[in-house]
Amino acid sequence: MRHPQIEAVLEPRVGHRMALVLRNASDRVAWLYKPNACLGGRIENNVFRIREGEKAARYTGIYVKRPAPRPEDFIELPAHGSRIEEIDLASAYALSAGTRYALRYEAFHDNPDDPKSLWEVASPEVTIGGGSL
Repeated sequence: MRHPQIEAVLEPRVGHRMALVLRNASDRVAWLYKPNACLGGRIENNVFRIREGEKAARYTGIYVKRPAPRPEDFIELPAHGSRIEEIDLASAYALSAGTRYALRYEAFHDNPDDPKSLWEVASPEVTIGGGSL
């Protein structure tokens, strides 16, 4: 189910670099699951859907078996607040220079106060590379 508070947007930069913008569009605090939020520009999960035509780009980043999320695994996103994380997609995906890719952010964020909740946060699709920048 779509997250009721958090919106995601990808803003292309140069090459395979992107800004991931996560916004809380509500009047109350929302929570981001740290491994899916790309904090500090680190891609710690396969949270981007990247394709060249119909072919998916291969995820080359880390795979980690994690325990059930604990309260310290979340970061607060204040009411009407936002976070911008600058990321390099090539750090975790097999991408080629000059190739045109369609991509979107797609990850799950739950709530430390309600561990049974699981909300999808997805951005609109953007296109990079292949002369589109």
